[in-house]
Amino acid sequence: MQGREVEFSFENIYGKGMASIYDMLNPHSSDEVQETAQFIYDEAPKGRVLELGVGTGRLALRLADMGMNVHGIDASEPMLQKLRERDSAARIKVSVGDFTESLPDDKYDVVLMSGGTFFLIASQERQIETLELMKSRLKSDGVVVIENYDPTYHHRNAEPATRTFPLENGILIETETVVRLYQAAITSRTVVGAEGFQGTFNEHLRYVWMSEFDLMARIAGLKLRDRFSSWKREPLTMDPSAPVNRYLSVFERQGHSETL
Repeated sequence: MQGREVEFSFENIYGKGMASIYDMLNPHSSDEVQETAQFIYDEAPKGRVLELGVGTGRLALRLADMGMNVHGIDASEPMLQKLRERDSAARIKVSVGDFTESLPDDKYDVVLMSGGTFFLIASQERQIETLELMKSRLKSDGVVVIENYDPTYHHRNAEPATRTFPLENGILIETETVVRLYQAAITSRTVVGAEGFQGTFNEHLRYVWMSEFDLMARIAGLKLRDRFSSWKREPLTMDPSAPVNRYLSVFERQGHSETL
């Protein structure tokens, strides 16, 4: 499971099956979408944004509503088709492709990856290469913004575990097997809605701890500028009485601050 030995394809993860249930798992109308959009807008008001893993456009559409110039890339054509159906004015430019291999050849104020998508990159080598790609698409004063979550959620599972979670119009059944030595989690998720079975999709994750994530970012030529515990810019602290389940990192190019 080291290096490129893992068979990896975002299309295998987010193909037709995921497209049919993605919006049930990630509602477009949630308050968090607005908070995320406001965070990105404040980084570069009406600027240019590249979103990796744009999906059905839950965030990209909100950013476009706020006047930002948005380009999204995703490996799943069915997901992008749902985005196009919602974006009748074609405000969002979309590209089909694997963002671990190539990105649109342009420069952006913000290069964004939200929702823990980084963990879906299945090897350390590819994670570093993706960070390097993200950096290469920044304007001189641009930033990389990445949302990760606490990997303890996966790492604590010594044995295969099955859990259920309520959804607005159904339930999610999740079965996960964790290989701690490789920081790997293999997860199968099934959604059952009001009308019965909705779909199943599988994920292979390589979760990382914050210290490793920061080291990979430095190797990729990025420097941490800010870190928060929420899209409301709440500080990330070491207070054990206020645990958080995710963190948001804002990176700039190494050497950028020294040149200002």
